[in-house]
Amino acid sequence: MYQLREENARLRDAASRRDSESSELAALRAAHADSRERLGAAEAQLQAHHLAEITGTAHPPRAARPKTAQEVLANCAGELDDELEDLFRRNEASLGEIREDLAAMHSEAGGVDAERRSTPDPADRDPL
Repeated sequence: MYQLREENARLRDAASRRDSESSELAALRAAHADSRERLGAAEAQLQAHHLAEITGTAHPPRAARPKTAQEVLANCAGELDDELEDLFRRNEASLGEIREDLAAMHSEAGGVDAERRSTPDPADRDPL
């Protein structure tokens, strides 16, 4: 009878170890299944990324930023030319108006007399 009790105790210990090991095994299996799902999703994402790179549908390349002032001016040359052309046209129109006003003033003042009054005599200059 004593032997039966010892064997029964050993069997109970073995059963409790097996139960604890089976619960650990179940937890490990669940973690493994979760890892497989995440790995599958990561592989799918990686394949999609590689496919996008191969087909050229990945993120559009960023435009290169100019590094020097010369590159900036080269990029803006068309805009600057247009602005300068507009400025020259406006200045030409203003210059034409000023010339007309000056001609009108000359004709009112008698032309030559007004020119003499506006031009200083070289003898009146201060010597250095």
